[in-house]
Amino acid sequence: MRKYLFPIVALFAALPCIASAASLNPGDLVISEILPYGNETGSIYAFDPNTKILTEIVHKAPLNNPEKMAITSDGKIIVADWYAWDTVANATAPGHDRGIYSIDPFTGTITTILKNGPLVTPVGVVIASNGDLIVIDHGTNAAQGKVLRIDRATGVVLGTTTHSSLWSPQGIVRDKNSGKIYMCDQNGNVFSINESTLAITKIGSLGGAQPQDLIVTENGKLLISTLLGTIYLMDPANGNSTRIFNDDTAGDVVPSGSSFDSLEWIDRDTFAVVNHFSAGDIFGFDFDAATGSITKSEVLYNDGIVYGGPLYIPLGIERYDANPVPEPGTLVLLGSGLFGLAGYGRKKLGK
Repeated sequence: MRKYLFPIVALFAALPCIASAASLNPGDLVISEILPYGNETGSIYAFDPNTKILTEIVHKAPLNNPEKMAITSDGKIIVADWYAWDTVANATAPGHDRGIYSIDPFTGTITTILKNGPLVTPVGVVIASNGDLIVIDHGTNAAQGKVLRIDRATGVVLGTTTHSSLWSPQGIVRDKNSGKIYMCDQNGNVFSINESTLAITKIGSLGGAQPQDLIVTENGKLLISTLLGTIYLMDPANGNSTRIFNDDTAGDVVPSGSSFDSLEWIDRDTFAVVNHFSAGDIFGFDFDAATGSITKSEVLYNDGIVYGGPLYIPLGIERYDANPVPEPGTLVLLGSGLFGLAGYGRKKLGK
């Protein structure tokens, strides 16, 4: 019996590795969170919109203030991470890094792609069709900000550009259907970015609404969340926009004074928004693409503690659509266990 003991033990040793991956599944939402300045280690969470369960993925250095994210085809979380800008000294707080990091959600391993150097306040990232990273940098409080192309494998900056109307870029999205990239800045402007050349074209403006993030609807329109708790619908073909939600609406579940930092699709007709001007809320909205209207809003998550619960200040939200393959070591361990059990079964049958 002893000679079959190792395969059995190996099988069960492999099972926790597989079970741990169940904490983040396709369709879950990945949420980034920052903590009050002075306790600078940020966190990444997984949120299941069906069960409403929030699970911490990682909370450790070098994360400071992780914001917008992108998910790679092999299941890694790419996050733009910054540190608070010192408005008095007009410089990054000393001793704190800014970086673009890759996170393995199943092991918690954080790999640095690019740190400091050309990065001032990186706040958003998307993945280009060739695998490069398109990063938006908020810049300082007295600069335009910029867009960078970064080689994901080497961290080499392949290109940098800006625009005369660009002021503190805040949100970026890549349309998975058309491949088009859109960006918004805190001055109310919305832009398109040419993936190949990084050329920036202004396509519209929301005035003083202070947009924070944007997503693309099934018919190619843009849903834009703002710092003022409003949501706009914009047609990128002509720049025309309409406000379709206001947190001041009487009887709505969204509290007045909300700040919609980031939004993401849950499914074809529903999107989620994270709100940091309250108790770490996640709101869900039903959207009718045909009429361009929001038909329902609901609270998906609320920790009930203003600035102090599990979600202190949520800033980024991204749908996890990857189907990562288990690591080779796990597969080998599982295979050896199954092989051993199969041999044990044959031995029993032989008897």
